[in-house]
Amino acid sequence: MDAKRVSNNVRDILAHESPVVFGTVSKDVQRYLDELQEAGDAVVQPIVSAVTDCANGSSGGMHFWLGAQELCKLLSRIGSSDAKNALLTILKTNSRFVEFDYVRATAAGQLSSFKDTQLVPQLLQCLEMPNAPVLEINKTIEALGGNASISPAAILAEGRNISDSLEAIRYFIKHQPQVSSWPDVKNQGGFYFFFGCRVEAISGTTAAYPLFAAGLVANPQPNAVAWLKFPNQTPSLSSAQTLAEKYPLTDGYLASLTTSSSPKAPEKKGGSSANSISA
Repeated sequence: MDAKRVSNNVRDILAHESPVVFGTVSKDVQRYLDELQEAGDAVVQPIVSAVTDCANGSSGGMHFWLGAQELCKLLSRIGSSDAKNALLTILKTNSRFVEFDYVRATAAGQLSSFKDTQLVPQLLQCLEMPNAPVLEINKTIEALGGNASISPAAILAEGRNISDSLEAIRYFIKHQPQVSSWPDVKNQGGFYFFFGCRVEAISGTTAAYPLFAAGLVANPQPNAVAWLKFPNQTPSLSSAQTLAEKYPLTDGYLASLTTSSSPKAPEKKGGSSANSISA
């Protein structure tokens, strides 16, 4: 396959309006993929160049990420050292387009097929990158025999990824004691917000007030999304502390989240505190 044909196939995959429908690759896209795979390493550089161009909007169509994910899978099937490095390059490429996060996650997952334990240190470094797909990176690290990260970012990502709200609540309760030691207050606030959203899904907003208040004490910035749960409050640290006093995060409250079908937020300060959020 000549270079022009390679370039055209890659471009057509990324520009395709419906490259994948209900999990099935379209026939024409599959034909392009098969042709590219037959060419082997010769297609690796054109693929990585075109996919990373999607990250800055200079390549691809309206559903570019679906085609890009299939190209990442193709790189895994090619299985060469160049293909492995191409997947690492894609994983390390950040983008303002949230859809590119799906591409990075696929790249991370496909790296597990190389069975290369030397990838583990690089993958651990990738966990610290902006918008890193921590769940897929951790899965690949574990598949390669490494120790998955338990960083705040990894904990948040895993908790958000749990589909069952009660299971997610148990997960957040397990990790809650360490949150106050996290260095980034945004991670602290995010933990309590996502925790609160799971309680809210089961028992309503009021039942989640102690968690939303805890998140605001950790991160009282006016742009903290938890302020939307208290529309009558003026964002400030003092307002957050007042909310935390009114809706304290106690051990009893946390225990009720998994033992009661309808937990209620305590409205008086009292009981043993689950953290140090109160004023």
